[in-house]
Amino acid sequence: MDSRTYPETVLLRLSDPKSGSVVKITATEEGSTIGLSDDVDGGVEVSSTKHKGNFIKVVGREGREQIIKP
Repeated sequence: MDSRTYPETVLLRLSDPKSGSVVKITATEEGSTIGLSDDVDGGVEVSSTKHKGNFIKVVGREGREQIIKP
């Protein structure tokens, strides 16, 4: 993280020794996010936040993003 402080934030990372963090779960007063990635083929982020609402972001291998909202 950068030099900013993040009050009331919890971050859990599950890592693979070869590819680094593959699962990230974050909970803050603004909402929560679960991220799944293998750092090769892109990843999936499921978020529920006060300001951005609920959404799923899918990122492909080439970096192309698609956001799905209800």
